[in-house]
Amino acid sequence: MTTTGSPTPVTEVQPNTQKESDSFGAADPKSKDFFMEEKVEQSIKSPAVPMYENTTTRGHRDDGLPDNVLFRAKRSHPGKKNNMGKRERAKNGECRLHSVTVHPQDLGLGYESDEKITINYCMGTCKKSSNYDLALSTLLKNKHIAHSSQRRISSQPCCRPTRYGPVAFLNKTHHWQTIENSTALDCSCGG
Repeated sequence: MTTTGSPTPVTEVQPNTQKESDSFGAADPKSKDFFMEEKVEQSIKSPAVPMYENTTTRGHRDDGLPDNVLFRAKRSHPGKKNNMGKRERAKNGECRLHSVTVHPQDLGLGYESDEKITINYCMGTCKKSSNYDLALSTLLKNKHIAHSSQRRISSQPCCRPTRYGPVAFLNKTHHWQTIENSTALDCSCGG
């Protein structure tokens, strides 16, 4: 501010070239001043991360394990015990999936092909596991229910498919054929 001989002060005014919106940090396109944002690095780690990482330990330890041992957390689903399929889990003779490789015409469904297909089927013994099976067996044994030549009563549960799947192949005219519900996918004892 400059004073003159008059009672009214004269103010030196500098033009404000900055717009009001620029006061909040927007860059002026005519300005050659560049503002760089400060880089803020923040490391965020979950407290559970070490449980899933591989860690090689070195140095002195009191737990009796040797140095340089690689520790690794088990990552498999807690409900799964192993990856063995039903075929490997079943003991000899128990109800399980088996397979046979045949030509489609061997199925007797009217299909012909030079290809071979694999058909799964269920076979094996089933233990008497339900009260019904045990009671029926006792009734038949004590002759409360008689066998007849016209009807057969089975007191044993039978090994049957619980799910079916399709089989696809090229027929003799080189067209794809699909036979729905023609191969077993799972087996179980049922009665």
